[in-house]
Amino acid sequence: MGSVLAWAGLLAVLMAGPAGAIERLRDQPVASGRAFTVVHRDGKIVIDLADLSRLPQYRLLTDSPWERGRQEFEGVLFRDVLALVQLSDAEAVIIHALDNYSQRIPRKDWVDYPTLLALRADGAFLTRRSQGPTRLVYPVLDHPELDNPVHRNRWVWLIKTVQRAD
Repeated sequence: MGSVLAWAGLLAVLMAGPAGAIERLRDQPVASGRAFTVVHRDGKIVIDLADLSRLPQYRLLTDSPWERGRQEFEGVLFRDVLALVQLSDAEAVIIHALDNYSQRIPRKDWVDYPTLLALRADGAFLTRRSQGPTRLVYPVLDHPELDNPVHRNRWVWLIKTVQRAD
């Protein structure tokens, strides 16, 4: 009997998938307020948190280079956001933060990986105090190759603007 329970437990762990795997969510709460501004050659578009809340939502458990321990982030895939704002064909985008930090994010990052634009951390909406309302998060637990100084610097929070880099 003990070995049957052990096998059943092992099977349950294997079927659950990797600990950090990205997971699609259903029926998530909708936030309101300004998320960030998209700068196009012909003008600016303000993206609201409600706009982002209408996109498919995901949960990502990952190690963060900036906090201790594992963090649970919820939000939208960065590639979906870029499709929404008509930047998915860009070779790179530049993200500017409210604190004047900026990073160039190459296309490879959103095409090859489930990079997340987080709206929530550990179940709570991100605020300015918690580095929000949006934050770019990399799945380093599932993709250890992203745990390096270059990609750590691409974790941008307090996002103010997104624009085409090329």
